[in-house]
Amino acid sequence: MEQFLRRHLDKLGRAAGAAAAAYAGYHLLQLIGRWGISALTRSFTARLLQDTYDENLWELVHASSRVTPQIVLENALRAESGHVITRPLGSRRRYKELDTITFDIAQLAREPRPSNLSVDTAVVLGPRAQAPLRLEIPIMVAGMGYGLALSGPAKIALANGARMAGTASNSGEGLIAPGELEAAGKYVLQIGRACWNREISLIKRADMIQIQLGQGASGGSGHPIGYDDLNQLTRRAFKLRKNEQIIIHTQLPEIKNAKQLSAVVRSLRELTPVPIDVKIGAGKFLEEDMQMAIDAGVDSISIDGAQAGSHAAAPILMDDFGLPTFHALVRAADFLEHNGYKGEISLIISGGLYTPGDFLKCLALGADAVAIGTAALLAISHTPVAQLLPWEPPTQLVYATGKHKDSFCPKQGATDLYHFLMSCVDEMILGTRTLGKQSLAAIDRNDLMSYDPQVAQTAGIDYMGTPQTIGRGASLQPEWLRREHERAHEAAIELVKRRFACVNLLDTAPAKQSL
Repeated sequence: MEQFLRRHLDKLGRAAGAAAAAYAGYHLLQLIGRWGISALTRSFTARLLQDTYDENLWELVHASSRVTPQIVLENALRAESGHVITRPLGSRRRYKELDTITFDIAQLAREPRPSNLSVDTAVVLGPRAQAPLRLEIPIMVAGMGYGLALSGPAKIALANGARMAGTASNSGEGLIAPGELEAAGKYVLQIGRACWNREISLIKRADMIQIQLGQGASGGSGHPIGYDDLNQLTRRAFKLRKNEQIIIHTQLPEIKNAKQLSAVVRSLRELTPVPIDVKIGAGKFLEEDMQMAIDAGVDSISIDGAQAGSHAAAPILMDDFGLPTFHALVRAADFLEHNGYKGEISLIISGGLYTPGDFLKCLALGADAVAIGTAALLAISHTPVAQLLPWEPPTQLVYATGKHKDSFCPKQGATDLYHFLMSCVDEMILGTRTLGKQSLAAIDRNDLMSYDPQVAQTAGIDYMGTPQTIGRGASLQPEWLRREHERAHEAAIELVKRRFACVNLLDTAPAKQSL
């Protein structure tokens, strides 16, 4: 019994000693830690507040505050490579024009549409073509090339998801991925500025032909794609020899001018009854480009704003060239309206559009449909992205050269894209009912207003800071035009007042002298 008690007392003593040591050690470490942190803080603060600027660490903070982290990163990449760098997924600029615009609310002056009544979401593109493109929703998947940008499974997911949603997917400027045509419902075949996708069999299977003259992310610039920038599957698909490059030309080899564009359109008409679309980046001479395309006989025009993304484009082309999407859309829609082309020539807009609100505003401003790229990529890759973060970006799942492309599931990606598109359309339907309209196509600029006077004037919509005139005195002029007339009238009155004031002073001066 004694031995038993002695043994257990020894164990308790050792445990108590260990606990006491741990407790003391914890407080000792806490004391040392506090002392060390305090000493470090005092030293750092002293240096920060006493060192001259040329030796002060705050110089880095000051320099970084003058530019964004992205500019710091890209300048470092330029310093490292010594060559043109490329950036994926569009411009760093965020143009705010669409964000300043909101929709009206139907309540008493205008009745909202009851929730038990349907809203028409369908759109017909290229109505004057022999076989117009009919879509159930006005949101299309933009062109993203197989092999040059995306992997085969990613292209299958985009095509399948678009089919499930009742809309069209686009080949982009790459080849057709194996199984892509079979997965797609409505398919837009892009004839790009290289030398493929010209086969008659492909042209006859497409539901729309898109002649790609340029894009928002890179204008009409050409560029080579190196052998080492392509994976083995893509090299075999393009039948490349060792170290052979792929060349994207500045212009289509067949089209150097408007006359040749007309000849290409006529040739395509002989092969297929589907609409012929031309895709251009938006520039200063947008209206002239559109008129030349219409004169060439196209049925539809796709316009890429400056916010449009790309797999890889030079930052200078994305950030410092072209018209923003808002201005491009307003000018293009006005051109079609004022020249009697609205209802005959379809208008598709793209570039920096991500939300149902963006899409619905574009339709109200005059687009027949929108095309999305980055938003679609993020949708198909959102489920497995947790496996990559924070070490890799989501695009490594969908790029042809992505490190994790083999873990991408096209079936799941298609389902995710379908859900995204349906969710967006449901929100657009809700907004349409709130406006009291029966279809997406019925929404127009009268349903819009902006808190930015310049945006309101550019778009020809109401400025929300001005109350509406009601009754017999209601003006039929656009609100911005009425305000301009009022400003001009007030300025004229003020000028007359100043002139009379000067005359009175001159007239009274002699009288004062005589007194």
